[in-house]
Amino acid sequence: MGLLCRSTWPLRRGVAAPPPPGGSSASRSSSPSSSSPPLLELPPPSMFRPPAELEAQLSRAAPLKPSPAELATGCTPSSTVCVVVVSHKASPRWVAETRYPVLAYKRVVTADGLYVLPNVWHEHAVYLHYICAFYDSLPPLSAFLHGHRSSWHNRGEPAISQLRELPLARLARERGVYLSFNNGRDTEYCIRAHLEPTQLRDWQREVRAQTHSWRRMMAADLGPPPAACGGYCCTQFLVSADRIRARPHSFWRRLLADLLDEATPAVCKPSGHLLELVWGYLLGEPANFTCSRSGGGSQFPAWALRRGGRGGAR
Repeated sequence: MGLLCRSTWPLRRGVAAPPPPGGSSASRSSSPSSSSPPLLELPPPSMFRPPAELEAQLSRAAPLKPSPAELATGCTPSSTVCVVVVSHKASPRWVAETRYPVLAYKRVVTADGLYVLPNVWHEHAVYLHYICAFYDSLPPLSAFLHGHRSSWHNRGEPAISQLRELPLARLARERGVYLSFNNGRDTEYCIRAHLEPTQLRDWQREVRAQTHSWRRMMAADLGPPPAACGGYCCTQFLVSADRIRARPHSFWRRLLADLLDEATPAVCKPSGHLLELVWGYLLGEPANFTCSRSGGGSQFPAWALRRGGRGGAR
């Protein structure tokens, strides 16, 4: 491939390396067609970090517990919900609209100590940082929001307003909670790759383009990419702690550490677009998930959708 991609995934013992390019005729004949997601093989050892480098990168980039600055926000396991906000240089003014703990992470060094560097991978790095830091001390619910109060992808109602309308105290007692704030009261911005041929072709092209990064960073825990994947766009959502903990802490930490590793070329990592497409899948939504007008996930309780004006046919 001409690239030396070093991953924060350790090399798995007892698994054979893939055949070299142009291998046996048997291996060539079993390759997938251009219209199907490629089969996965174990990446070559050069794509994996030696154990000592792996531990050093995880220690630098992927926290095991909250920092004093993060704890000072009041986010604890006894909180009903903690609100994670991605901002640039300053906390947005609208964070004062919630009475719940807010962690407004900046992408530059700030005096309050709430920042994630380097400034790469958009909201994904911030979300992963929070998950890594609070994994063992998560509140029942976590809300992940962009720094802008509203945008084209939640034009019906700002995400923070949607959050305020929810019966959060009751939802905090539920399991399997996943709710998108980007529904826009319709499903215009919804990925339905398993239902719409055009979106299926788009998904297959994305998977082919990201085969290298999926092998490095996802395959060990997730297996091959799904044949099609559906979900909400634009990555603003509410999720319960059990959904986050359904993936091991090590999965989230390795993913974050690899994204923040400046020694690894960006081309070796999953694109921000791919991550946007699969966040729901990473958090337990089925690959054939169908969007709803309400924004609710596959297990979101119907009684919560009838409260606060979030009703609507699925």
